[in-house]
Amino acid sequence: MSGKRLFDAQAEAIRGGVELDTCRTAGKPCIKCRRESLGKPETAQVLPQYSALEQEVAILYAVWQMIDGMVNYQNFVKFDPPVTSAMIESSVHQRLFNILLVDFLSKPESRKKGDVMPFGLQSPPSIGRPTDSTYLLYLRQVCAAPQLGKDVSALEKATNAFADWLEADAFVPDVWLYPLGKPVNLMVERMTFIKICGNICKHNFSRLQYDARKIQTLLRKNGRSIREERIYELLPQFQEWFHDNVLNYHVGTLAEFLNNIRWAIYRYLQPHLRKSFVPKGGNLPGYRFKVPRTIRRAAPLGLYWDLMNKALEKPYFTEFAVDPIMKLRY
Repeated sequence: MSGKRLFDAQAEAIRGGVELDTCRTAGKPCIKCRRESLGKPETAQVLPQYSALEQEVAILYAVWQMIDGMVNYQNFVKFDPPVTSAMIESSVHQRLFNILLVDFLSKPESRKKGDVMPFGLQSPPSIGRPTDSTYLLYLRQVCAAPQLGKDVSALEKATNAFADWLEADAFVPDVWLYPLGKPVNLMVERMTFIKICGNICKHNFSRLQYDARKIQTLLRKNGRSIREERIYELLPQFQEWFHDNVLNYHVGTLAEFLNNIRWAIYRYLQPHLRKSFVPKGGNLPGYRFKVPRTIRRAAPLGLYWDLMNKALEKPYFTEFAVDPIMKLRY
């Protein structure tokens, strides 16, 4: 038995409370020999399919966790209320915010093509809205068939508002990209430039062919043709215009959209939390949750506890609305 297989067997034994016997052939602890000695055939456990409630728990916790990583008082300056803006701490924090935002504006993925999606989630439709390739699709599915609560009006409003804003086009005038030779007015979908900029923040130019081709397509749609190899020359200028300027202008608005979704999830969960929470008395007071019967697998059970624990406290980032003057451009 290889070292890895032995480690896996030992881990499985610990999880199942099974005592290991010494392998008759290898002279090492072996779970297989233990099963044979007990007369139990080695069979794989068949797990039930993920229920709709388990999938909802996974999506809500994933979204809340991602927003916590983006909109917090490490990335943003903390102002005294009333708050009418969200100011990023520095250019380094803006790069991190952009990278994490790209993760949110992507979809859960399986390791190999053709594998089942994590938690049995459905793959996005091949034809649909641009935001169908993001976590907003799964939030829309939660709103269409809620499992943990009934009132999804706030979550639906926050989700749709963000999706509509992302799918809208931004007009950016007089963009100077050196290889083009003169300024160009660009009309570009907001989600497109946000994801391109996030990838440029994260990757070296040698890993940006996909994004270079997206920029090439974007320029062609705006009446300017350029060879792919020359796109690599203008990547720094594209990043300066759209990450350093346009995204910086919108970073407060983006934080507002994300924070609204976080608060909407919190409010959606409150009626269920009140029914699920059970306090325990004693010298060391504690609590437990009444876990819904349709949560049958280990991972969703852990996520349910994590989600309920989050819902016990209000989000630490206060609600705010960016001044309308910061939403007039791009």
